[in-house]
Amino acid sequence: MAVDDSRLAEGRAPTRWELDQATPRHPVVLVHATGQSCVLNGAALDLTGLTTSAPGFSESGIPRDPCTGEPTGFVFGRQDRVARAIPAPDVDEVERGMAVANRTYLAQAATRWPESRPR
Repeated sequence: MAVDDSRLAEGRAPTRWELDQATPRHPVVLVHATGQSCVLNGAALDLTGLTTSAPGFSESGIPRDPCTGEPTGFVFGRQDRVARAIPAPDVDEVERGMAVANRTYLAQAATRWPESRPR
């Protein structure tokens, strides 16, 4: 999923910890709209091996929290490593996900966009 932090209310991309709160068990990769960076949640960091326990992590150039030393989830210029560890979903997986989302929205009577939606 591509994200443009300038279009978010916070004016920044979410952190690894914010993504972990939303989706703790499944890997999440948000690619910046420029394609030059991404942010991963903890599950995705584990799959890519970009963790503090990985050999050579201290020299990896991955931004870390200054207090804990844990990776923040921001990855710059390593999309090839991320893509190898976490392949993009195939068409069937996307269709199944969309079907689940549609059922969820319909169950909550969300059948149209709010009137405030920009056109």
